[in-house]
Amino acid sequence: MTGERLYLVDSDVFITAKNLYYSFEICPGFWKCMLHHHRRGRVFSIDRVRSELLAGSRTEDLVRWVHSDVPEAFFLEADTEAVRSVYAEIMLLEPSAATRTVHAGTPGLPALNGNRSRMP
Repeated sequence: MTGERLYLVDSDVFITAKNLYYSFEICPGFWKCMLHHHRRGRVFSIDRVRSELLAGSRTEDLVRWVHSDVPEAFFLEADTEAVRSVYAEIMLLEPSAATRTVHAGTPGLPALNGNRSRMP
């Protein structure tokens, strides 16, 4: 698994998927795939995304999925010095540099450019 890309997904990934092409009813495989890749250590999100997703109605598919299927470890804590430091660093990058390299050198953060050596 070394050298594989890792992904930190925003709430829009989930919301757009649910609303457009990958609804739970039409494409349950998308949602299973997200969890599969999380179990393999490749896909994560942050606790603030979890809160945003759970702000919907309890009867919505996405809210039920987060409550019943998604493990707590999927959502990393965002309010840490490591996250703030990396965020500040990214904000200071030129836009083209920010898209090429997210960051892989901060302990406690998933390495989003393929470097697994810093995975929590």
